[in-house]
Amino acid sequence: MNDLLQTQAMLTALLQTNTALSLALAAAWLDPALLADDEDEDDECAYTLAICRRCFPDVYASAVHHLRSGVSRSEVDRVFCEGIGRYLVVDVQDIQQFQYGVPWEALGIDLYDQEAFQEASPRLAVVAAWFGVTAEDSTIEQARRVAEALIKSLEPYGETGIHSDVASLLRWLFGLSGNTLVDFTDEELYESGIEPVPWECDDIAFINDVQQEAYMMVDAATRALTLLETNADWREYFQQNTKLTRRNPKHAARLDWPADAGSGDPDATHADA
Repeated sequence: MNDLLQTQAMLTALLQTNTALSLALAAAWLDPALLADDEDEDDECAYTLAICRRCFPDVYASAVHHLRSGVSRSEVDRVFCEGIGRYLVVDVQDIQQFQYGVPWEALGIDLYDQEAFQEASPRLAVVAAWFGVTAEDSTIEQARRVAEALIKSLEPYGETGIHSDVASLLRWLFGLSGNTLVDFTDEELYESGIEPVPWECDDIAFINDVQQEAYMMVDAATRALTLLETNADWREYFQQNTKLTRRNPKHAARLDWPADAGSGDPDATHADA
């Protein structure tokens, strides 16, 4: 046995003779992030380990076990991503993502960049054209006011079913939902200066709720979009009501809509984030 190993054995024996030191040794072994600096984002592993210790105890225990077992760094990263991912609505693909706060996915529509909008969302572009939306900002603002009036005319039909889905389509297209992740794009959120969501239990639960609601709204909007593409009666009513409201917003209070034929699916969830 070389001198280094002898010294280690001697120190271990001395530590074990003192109860307090033995407890400290056990704590350091079982809870290595106890005294770690969770603000040090340069050390990705230590930073993520501190997040797990604070918010995901089972992932923390699993990661410590893998670290003690001497597995590769890529395997530990996988434990982090898969373990924490079980508690998030948006998947985590890389350990570096943890440094930017709780992940979210913005689903908003940017009508002001018409070229990109029409290329990325040709189905929505058809609906926007019914509102007279062009590259001019004034047409978008006018269309948004028409959409607000149409939403009010749909609200009396209830919070579930196809009328609610059509209202969700209008809210999504014109950024009127009140849900930040539905109303804004990633670029708009970045430019707004919104701070990253911190890794705290309450904040994680909050952003998960917001994200899940965002997916449900967009799912509802997509159902309505499909309805307008496949149901001639609904498409005719929608276009006619839009035209009447564009001419005179006061008409929105007297608009008729087709009966709900059971096309809505209020219990549907977003299957793939």
